[in-house]
Amino acid sequence: MWYGNGYGPNLWEWLVMATPMFLIWGVLAWGILTFLGSRRFRESHAIPDRSEPEEILRRRFAAGDIDEAELDRRMEILHANSQRTGGVR
Repeated sequence: MWYGNGYGPNLWEWLVMATPMFLIWGVLAWGILTFLGSRRFRESHAIPDRSEPEEILRRRFAAGDIDEAELDRRMEILHANSQRTGGVR
């Protein structure tokens, strides 16, 4: 504000005007960074698992999801399918 004395605002007036602006920008930056770091945002932009089928079966066997007989049966099916298609997936 110009008060007719030819000088602009002094230091205290600048601080009174600038402080709310810094607070607004700070809260806005904090909100954006919080959103980008949120679990929902990271999960929605996650890269899908492109592991090999054999590796997936081995992990499931190691975790106890399937037993050894099921692992062997599914591995045979995978190898039979890959031989039939010429190894192309």
